[in-house]
Amino acid sequence: MSVVSNVIFSFHISEDSYEKGDNITYPNMEKINTWLQENKYGSFSVDADVISGGRKHLETPLFVAAFNYFNLDEFCAFVRSLKWEYPGCVQIFIEEQEDDKFRLIEPCGG
Repeated sequence: MSVVSNVIFSFHISEDSYEKGDNITYPNMEKINTWLQENKYGSFSVDADVISGGRKHLETPLFVAAFNYFNLDEFCAFVRSLKWEYPGCVQIFIEEQEDDKFRLIEPCGG
């Protein structure tokens, strides 16, 4: 049996980043993915800008994943523990197993 949470994670485009191959990498996302893997959730893949449609590039970092038995409270606590340049711009959109739509969580305060 599964209890799936669909998660969209976003933050300010001016957060610390560097180029790694053909992608832009964010140190906090590396920490988040490490935490997710250590907690056996898997990880977010590449920034959605790499695979998005339209005629323009996204102007915000956007990461999408589905996690099984996801502990949102623990995840939010970890996200809050990171140093963010723009903490008020960190957003989590989550649609849990029985939800009909996404809801917005601002783990660092809006």
